[in-house]
Amino acid sequence: MKEHLVPYTGQKYECKVCGECCHNRIIPLTKNDLDRLQRIVGDMDFAEYLINIQSFVLSHREWDGGCVLQNDMKCSIHDQKPVVCRLFPFASYPKPFDGSTNNAYKLPDGTIVYIYIDTACPGVETTEKAPMPAWLIPLIQRIRLEMALTRFFYEGKENNRT
Repeated sequence: MKEHLVPYTGQKYECKVCGECCHNRIIPLTKNDLDRLQRIVGDMDFAEYLINIQSFVLSHREWDGGCVLQNDMKCSIHDQKPVVCRLFPFASYPKPFDGSTNNAYKLPDGTIVYIYIDTACPGVETTEKAPMPAWLIPLIQRIRLEMALTRFFYEGKENNRT
C-alpha cells in the first residue's frame, strides 16, 4: 500500500486487520522498543540500523516487504509492538507539509504538532467524521519523548567513544 497522508480533520478510523500497514514502511524504534522486543524475541534479528536516518528500524522480509514480526497478516507481538506502529494510520510532524495549520494540535508539553492520517489504509473513512481517539495525543507525546531519549542515549554513546 502506498502511503497517502492528508491532514487529520476527524476522519473516522477502524482497523480492518488487513496487515497492509506492516508492509514497506520504515518504522523507527526507540530504545524502549529495542529493549522490550529483544526480551520478547530473544535476539536483534528484528532490527537493523539505517545510517541515513541514524536510527534502528524494524527489519523487513525480502520476499514481500512485510515486517519480520508479522505472522499471517497479524502482528506476532501486537500487545508489545513498537510505539510508532501503535500510531498508524496517524502520523505527526513538527511542521505542516503545505503551510496549512488546520491540523495543528497542542501536546501536553506545549509543543505544536501537525497530525496526518493515511487514507491509503482501508480502515480510514474519509466521508465520515469521528471524535479524535483519546489515545492519540498522549501517544504522540510519548513517541516524541522516547525518540528524544533514544537520540540522547545513542549520541551519548557516540561522544564517549571519542
